[in-house]
Amino acid sequence: MHANLTIDSILRSPAAANKPAQQPDEASESVSYRECRIGIVGAGSEACELLDYLRRHTSYDYFDFLAIDKDKAALERSGADTQVLLRYEIHLDLDEENLTPLDLIAAQADRDQLRAILKPYDLLFVVAVLGRDSATGIATDIARVAHDTDAFTIGVVIPPFSFEAIDRINCAQCGMTELEASLNALLVLDPNKFLQQPGCKLRDARAAVNDAVLHVVDGVIEPISKSGLINLQIWDIFKFFWRAGRAYVGFARASGDNFIGDAIEQALRYPLLDQIPLSKARKSMVHVRMNRNFPFAKLEQINRKIEQYADEDADVKFSLVWDDNLAEDQIVVTIFTTDGGAAPQDEQSNDGLVRQFDLSSLLREVRAKPSD
Repeated sequence: MHANLTIDSILRSPAAANKPAQQPDEASESVSYRECRIGIVGAGSEACELLDYLRRHTSYDYFDFLAIDKDKAALERSGADTQVLLRYEIHLDLDEENLTPLDLIAAQADRDQLRAILKPYDLLFVVAVLGRDSATGIATDIARVAHDTDAFTIGVVIPPFSFEAIDRINCAQCGMTELEASLNALLVLDPNKFLQQPGCKLRDARAAVNDAVLHVVDGVIEPISKSGLINLQIWDIFKFFWRAGRAYVGFARASGDNFIGDAIEQALRYPLLDQIPLSKARKSMVHVRMNRNFPFAKLEQINRKIEQYADEDADVKFSLVWDDNLAEDQIVVTIFTTDGGAAPQDEQSNDGLVRQFDLSSLLREVRAKPSD
């Protein structure tokens, strides 16, 4: 006996239709961002809770939240703009070799419905807490279907704690392998990394993971949307995460006399950045938030500190945006690293092309480029 998932119903929030047009912060010159539609998809009940957390802790009204699960109550708690309710169809099957560890959407009609929901988006975050067959299967389906559209996909997944049942751990490992094959980049936010920190309790690790999801979303979206001294184009984000495989994130907030050095060093010691530190990364993206009254004489300190740790041959992207909620002696640093990835196009020809093509053309070009 095995289960297939089918779409029971699709609810679209009336408030979503009244969202303001996607606009970046004032003075932002991120031209390509204005053409980009961004979605965050929560796969499974626990991911629905994460969507609610993101909704309450971000000020973004220019991207959509989408929740997909078989639990109607979890969908409602997510507060997502689009809520897709799934149901099980149980089938008898005496051939056990056909059994799959993941509960997947099998019917083409349902996959077509899911494709229609995801197709309008240019950039998709796929968020999932792995371990349960249904949540892992839903995330896998989303990744596969999104791969068939023009969406650029970044996975943000949370594996089980090491003390959980072995079947949950095996299911998560299977899911991560499947996801890595379909997504442009995969960030694995392992809660066990936080438990290894002195004095960290279980609830602290869970809170730290929720916070890490928020850092990932902020670190990708802010450089292309908030006004600042150094913004990135959406094309820069795509180049960084293009076929990146596993990517890693570090985060820190610091203030005081040595706030620049403290923030960067703390970000580099962030538990989730230990597998590929800045010194070993092929590519890195450093995102900084600071008060617009930040003393410009200290800007050079940031560059020197990054150069001190980064490999001289690495491709390092840098962004700096304003956050007037920070004090003048405060700084927030987010660092992404990866040892994989390939730019979809020769670096020297990108600048002109970003301005010549609309975003959909760029995405089609990225999708069409054959693998090395």
